[in-house]
Amino acid sequence: MKKIIYLCSALLLCITSHAGFWPWSKDPAPTKSELSITSTHFEIVDQQFQAHVDYQLTGNKDQLFELSSGMQVDKFSNHPHIELIRRGNTYSAKLLKSLSQEKISLSYRVAPTKNKTLYTIKNVSLPVQALRPFTLKLPRNLHKLHFNKNKISTKSLIPEADVLSFKGDLPMQKNFSFTWQEIVPKATSSKALDIVNIKSQITVVSGALQFDLLYNWSVINGKRKELLFELPENFVLTNILVNQFDSKEEKIDGKRLIRLTSRTEHNHIKIRLKGELSLTQIPATKSLTLPQPLNVLK
Repeated sequence: MKKIIYLCSALLLCITSHAGFWPWSKDPAPTKSELSITSTHFEIVDQQFQAHVDYQLTGNKDQLFELSSGMQVDKFSNHPHIELIRRGNTYSAKLLKSLSQEKISLSYRVAPTKNKTLYTIKNVSLPVQALRPFTLKLPRNLHKLHFNKNKISTKSLIPEADVLSFKGDLPMQKNFSFTWQEIVPKATSSKALDIVNIKSQITVVSGALQFDLLYNWSVINGKRKELLFELPENFVLTNILVNQFDSKEEKIDGKRLIRLTSRTEHNHIKIRLKGELSLTQIPATKSLTLPQPLNVLK
């Protein structure tokens, strides 16, 4: 009887040692331990760097696999037998039971550092493995894209709908970085606007009309170094009073012009013109035309 018991015990021990697990065990040990990345997709949205990564895990119960560092988890495809653990800025997957070729997906986001229009993400890592191809999509208003300080040629960017796409491989190193620059439209200055207010005093003296005219010339969204007036044909200009401007009378295309020029720019100018207009008869009804400032909103 003792021999039979001894033979049964030895047989059971032999079976257990050969199989590597108890027949009634719920967690058979896998033949290997492995973490691989099946797809990696990066995206820049509203100047935020996003990563979408698919993993495949094979390992024993309670085993830890480092998934990423330097990124914040945005979304995790919950798995009943995988626990996501965070330590500092590093995320790991803990197996709650032995698994073989189980797939999980995680989405990450990174807030880049900004220097004027230049954005940078660095010290970001995923598990190192021999081949880690990735795709990157970015808006069309970004340029000067660098990956690990190496400039990405615009010829490598593929147009897709409203975005650009790039394909590359993560190197055999822990950390990687991206930098990009936002294309800022050039600010267009508002067009200068000239407004002139006129005050006039007209006096009748010895068969002539004498004019004393004050022009308040204002320039909005700009400054002027040159002003132009058109004079009526029969108007006799007797005096010009204006600070920091020189005057010159010209005739262009049959029009009498007064050109005022200054060495410096001004946005508010006061001009005083004096002149007279002869009357051929008295009493008389006459339509008067004053010296007109040109290129202004009157």
